[in-house]
Amino acid sequence: MVMPEGTYTDGCMRLEAKRIEGVDENWRQVAFDAPFADIPVVVVSPQKSNTDTTFALCVRNVTRQGFELRLRYEGEVHNKTYEESVAYMAATVGSGNFCGKRVVAGLTPDASVGSNLKDAYSVSIGHDFGSLPLVFAQMQTENDTITSTLRLSERHNDGFTIFKDREKSVAHEMVKPEQVGWIAIDNIETSYICNNMAATTPASCYTLSGIRFCNADGKKIVGRKKGYKSTEILMFNY
Repeated sequence: MVMPEGTYTDGCMRLEAKRIEGVDENWRQVAFDAPFADIPVVVVSPQKSNTDTTFALCVRNVTRQGFELRLRYEGEVHNKTYEESVAYMAATVGSGNFCGKRVVAGLTPDASVGSNLKDAYSVSIGHDFGSLPLVFAQMQTENDTITSTLRLSERHNDGFTIFKDREKSVAHEMVKPEQVGWIAIDNIETSYICNNMAATTPASCYTLSGIRFCNADGKKIVGRKKGYKSTEILMFNY
C-alpha cells in the first residue's frame, strides 16, 4: 500500500499519514497534525533500513494528541544504534469509504494478543468484504521489552487471527499480551501512480490535503494537483 502524506476524511472517519525521521532506540513523542476526536489506531512502517540488524518498531501511550515511538533491535547481534525513517498511519476507530474501498479500523481489548501457543486473538472486522482484506496491525502497548512483531495465522473476508511473535536470540520466556490496533481495507485492485495528473472526474474523487484520488477510465489514479509541491509517498507493509 502506498499513500501520499496528508490527512484524509470521510464523514466521521479520519486518516492521517506522515513520515518521522531520525527514529532510534529512545522513546520519541510524535504529535498528530491535529487531535483526533477519540484515541485512534496507529500503525507504523519503516521507509528504509540503515542496518542489516533485525529491528521492530514499538508504539505505546497512544492518545488523541499523539503517541510514542522507538526502535527495538534483535538482542544478541545488536551492537550499534542507527536512525531510521518511519511512516505512520493513524485512523479513527470505525469505518469509512475511500476511493470506493471500505476501510475499517479497530482495537482489540487490553492485553488480549499474546503468543500463538495459547493467546492468539481472533478479530471480527464487523463487515463481510467481497474478498480477503488487506490487514495492517500494530501493538499499541509495550508490556515487555522483548523485540517482537505481529503475525496473522488466519485471514477471512470478515476477520483474522493475530498473535505476537518474539525473537529468540537472547531468551525464550513467554511474551506478555498486548493491545493491538488494526486497519482492514477492502481488496485493492491494480493501481497506477501518476504525478502531476489533474482529477478528471470530481464526482468520484476525494480531496485529501491537496492530494486527489480518483477513478479515471476504470483505473485507480493517485495524482497531485497542479502546483502542489509535496512529492511524499509513504509505503506500508501488510
